[in-house]
Amino acid sequence: MEKWIPHSYMRRCVARCIKEKYQALFLDPGLGKTSILLRVAKTLIDAGEIKGVLVVVPLRPMYLTWPNEIKKWGNLYQSYTILHSEFGGIEKGINGQQTNIYLINPEGLKKLREVLKGKRATSWPFDMLIVDESTKFKYVNTARFKYLKPMLPKFKRRYIATGTPIPNSLIDIQGQMFIVDQGEAFGGTRSHFTTRFFKRVGRPEWDNWKPNEDTIEGLYRKVAKRSIRLRARDHLTLPKRVNNFISIRLPRKAMREYRRMEDEFYMAWDKDGVMALSSSAARQKCHQIANGCVYKSTNPDAAEQEKREFFIIHEEKIKALQDLIDELQSKPLLIAYRFKHDLWMLKKHIKGLTVFDGGTLKDAAKIESDWNAGKIQTLALYPGTNALGLNLQQSGEDVCYYSMIDDFEAYEQLILRLERQGSTASHIRVHHLIGEDTVDEAIQQAITVKAFNQDRFNQYLEEYRVRIPF
Repeated sequence: MEKWIPHSYMRRCVARCIKEKYQALFLDPGLGKTSILLRVAKTLIDAGEIKGVLVVVPLRPMYLTWPNEIKKWGNLYQSYTILHSEFGGIEKGINGQQTNIYLINPEGLKKLREVLKGKRATSWPFDMLIVDESTKFKYVNTARFKYLKPMLPKFKRRYIATGTPIPNSLIDIQGQMFIVDQGEAFGGTRSHFTTRFFKRVGRPEWDNWKPNEDTIEGLYRKVAKRSIRLRARDHLTLPKRVNNFISIRLPRKAMREYRRMEDEFYMAWDKDGVMALSSSAARQKCHQIANGCVYKSTNPDAAEQEKREFFIIHEEKIKALQDLIDELQSKPLLIAYRFKHDLWMLKKHIKGLTVFDGGTLKDAAKIESDWNAGKIQTLALYPGTNALGLNLQQSGEDVCYYSMIDDFEAYEQLILRLERQGSTASHIRVHHLIGEDTVDEAIQQAITVKAFNQDRFNQYLEEYRVRIPF
């Protein structure tokens, strides 16, 4: 075990969390939010202020990141239990020998509530809550949020942590801050929140909102009072990010098919003044055509997902990817895909391709080890939860979006697997394969806007803390 020696910003974060019982930690990946929270937990447990901690965290970090961090630091080590959803694991964990930390993923909250039902909070083995990757609770009307909500008052202390607090819009902040303050800042209903801080755009059926400039500073101020925002670039030496946009012209025949599908998209939108379900399907098909293939059927049963048949429309994207790989001259490349036919195309044309599709804990550990040892040249994965918990910064400085995605959190998290502390690269290059005059361009524009909004939000929180330092 190593000794945890905190940076000055880490000490400030720990001190803030010890002082404040309810706090949001908006720290970029690589700044050590897990070890900071472990230090907070150990200090409070040693002082007798709390008896245990419930950590709600996505599946992969639950099995990888948290256990590894607990075992790594000798002066932070604490006993822990993973509350498995299967085979009565949650009940056994709760009723078993007392440990300091209890790890559970959001999908296990329903069962946890059932196990705790009828028990007094004083008999629970934990009285402090940590929600890691809190954007999983950004919406107050989701099932996972509703399972957690009644438990919140039972905890003496509550903390949330994420590096991307508003991945898609400012509306994403409500559910996360509710965990911290139980609705003190933004209330408990979405309608109350949106009507107070936003303006409706278009028809009610669209459910589209933009920030109200007259009240937006008040929103920022409410978040800032209960949060710490730190950017990795202000505290660590990181590679510089360089974006590379590779424009791809679709063949004439493919473009005709794309235009036909695009017309269906706009027709479905304009027919009744709202976006029909058929419009969403048409947009998906436009995205698929831009990538090179399109499914024959729409919305099959989940059991049939792996068997879906598709047409090959063109191979321009895969050719552009092959050119990029040749240009990199055997340097490691992380490749993001979206559709199953994207993966099929990658497997067919990219020799020696390694695929990470989630798999087991052992699979993830091997992928991480082989990549960092330089044994993998091309690694394909689906952005999002598959990327969480992977530390890939010791090898590679190139990421390629074979398929554009409009989920900013997933987009950013994948890049941050390489762009983090420990990388020896001077630059991280992010390559985007963009179909010319296709929905790819709209998706890229949306990502740019979301990144701007995130930066604006972060900037206000940082400026607030300059005026009122913690």
